[in-house]
Amino acid sequence: MTDTKPDCTAVSMPCAEYQDSPKRRAILDAATRLFLEHGFTATSMDAIAEAAPVSKPTLYCHFKDKGDLFGAVVSGRCCSLMQSLYEHTSADEDIDIALRAIAASFLDLIYATEAISLYRIIISELKQFPTLGQTLYSEGPTKILCLLSSFFAQQHERGTLSIHDPEMAARLFLSMLKGDYHMQCLLGVRQTVSAEERIQIIDAVVPLFIAGYCNRTKS
Repeated sequence: MTDTKPDCTAVSMPCAEYQDSPKRRAILDAATRLFLEHGFTATSMDAIAEAAPVSKPTLYCHFKDKGDLFGAVVSGRCCSLMQSLYEHTSADEDIDIALRAIAASFLDLIYATEAISLYRIIISELKQFPTLGQTLYSEGPTKILCLLSSFFAQQHERGTLSIHDPEMAARLFLSMLKGDYHMQCLLGVRQTVSAEERIQIIDAVVPLFIAGYCNRTKS
C-alpha cells in the first residue's frame, strides 16, 4: 500500500517562488490560462513560451518540463490559502476566528472555477499521464495538510485544543468543509457554492470541530 502521509520537509513560505521573478510569474500566468483552455496534453511548451512571452531557454531555465510547470501552476492556485495558514499559525488570536478565516480561504480555493477545472483536467489525463495526480496532491493537499497540522499542533501545545493527532485533525477539518458539495461541482451537478452556503458550512463545521477537540481540562 502506498504511504499517503504528507511529506512536510519541503514546505516553504507560500508563493515565494511565484512572486520572485516577473518572468516566472508571466510563465505561470500563461501556462495556467493555456492548461485551462486546452488541457495538459494539448498545451505545448512552445505555446506557453509564446504566450508568456519568453524564449524557450528562459522557460526551461525556470521549469525542467511540462509536468514541473503544471505542478507550479497547482501550487500557485493554493497561494492564498497557504498564506492564510501561515498568518494564523503565528497569530495569537481566538481559535474560532482563526478557524473561520482558514475555512473561508479553503472554500474560496476549492470552489474557484480554475480549481474545479484543474481537477477535471487531471482526471481526464490520468491514463496517459499517471503522475499528474501525484503532482496535484504534492503541490496542493500535501502542503495544506502540513501547514494545518502544524497549526493544530501549536494549538495543542498552547492548551487551546486537545489534539493528539494533528494530521488526522487536519484531514477531518478539511473533509468536513468539502462535504458533498465539492463532488457535485466536479460532476457538474452544480456550478459552485454560493457565499451564503459557504457561511452556512463554516457556521456548522467550526463549532462542531472545536467542540470535538475542546480542552476539557482547561479552566
